[in-house]
Amino acid sequence: MKSQHDDAVAAAIKTEINHFMSIAWCRPHLCDPSFLPVDKPREATPDHGHTLLGKTWFTKDTLPHVLTLYRQHSATEGCRGEIRRFHTLGTGLNEHPNIFHGGAIATVLDSALGALVRSAMPDGRPGYTVALNITYKKAIKTPETIMARSWITKMEGRKVWGRSQIESSTGEIHATADGIFVKGSAKI
Repeated sequence: MKSQHDDAVAAAIKTEINHFMSIAWCRPHLCDPSFLPVDKPREATPDHGHTLLGKTWFTKDTLPHVLTLYRQHSATEGCRGEIRRFHTLGTGLNEHPNIFHGGAIATVLDSALGALVRSAMPDGRPGYTVALNITYKKAIKTPETIMARSWITKMEGRKVWGRSQIESSTGEIHATADGIFVKGSAKI
């Protein structure tokens, strides 16, 4: 039986899909049948988790629209899934006039990698960033819509290595990150 919360989550995801479908360069990504929307709501949790993207940065001036798509791993391609996360940027996270803040870029990359670890290893255990190495290539102008793409490059026990990049509408790469995550211990 579906709850009101489930209906609200479905409606919120539909709103995000409609927003990004209205942006021509996003449409082909959203129409790729191998990528499915992640049905995790963008909201803070009762235990005060996920407050940065689910509350603090969920305003019309910061990141009013975010949509995460996930493609499961393919044995034939030898990859461990991929995340494509779309962000519509307002001007509320700028450092310089109409330039997205470098710390916010780092957060977007970290969050996209974290979403990939959650999606690729949905065992209920949280993942934590151990290391994140960022390379800034070109400023991101605001307001704008960007895509963060993430891939797992290696897994070893509870450790997960991944790579993420931020792309513009033209496919130009603005920043990259290589990260190491560790999954939390099993609950006893």
